[in-house]
Amino acid sequence: MNNGSDFLNSRNNETKEEILYNEWIPMSKFIIILFVFVIAVLISTAITTSIYAPTTRVYMLPIYALLCLFFVLIGINYRGIQITLTKNEIKIEFGLLNKKTILIDELVASEVIQATIGKYFGLGARIGVDKSLAFITNFGDAVKLTYDQDKLFVFSSTDSQKICNILNEYIENK
Repeated sequence: MNNGSDFLNSRNNETKEEILYNEWIPMSKFIIILFVFVIAVLISTAITTSIYAPTTRVYMLPIYALLCLFFVLIGINYRGIQITLTKNEIKIEFGLLNKKTILIDELVASEVIQATIGKYFGLGARIGVDKSLAFITNFGDAVKLTYDQDKLFVFSSTDSQKICNILNEYIENK
């Protein structure tokens, strides 16, 4: 008797087999240290303010608490990029809100570039000077995709050349 588990197992195996590349790239250590520093400054300011100006404690502590919560949630949300490449698509997820899926059939070119502060003005989800959408976790090697003839997308990777080799092979065989 088949209870549906065979279908689920075959579907899971099929999904696992078609993944050509999978990578998790954490946010730069500098950004993590910066977030911890900002939260520590907010907490120490809240404690100092409540000691030296106890009358402001009622309305300042909730403000400091909300600011700390905001920075903690932003840090957790943008802690890294998940890259999944299959024979049909490349999916890049950067936090809960920033997701990009590009079909392999739409790709025109892929190349390794250097993600610099001059091109993207910082880390995170950015628009580059070349009008590309970029998900950057650190400055260094990144993959630049051209799709739909003139749209550009850039993302950080620790093995950009391997991703470009896989994608260029599929682009050439279209």
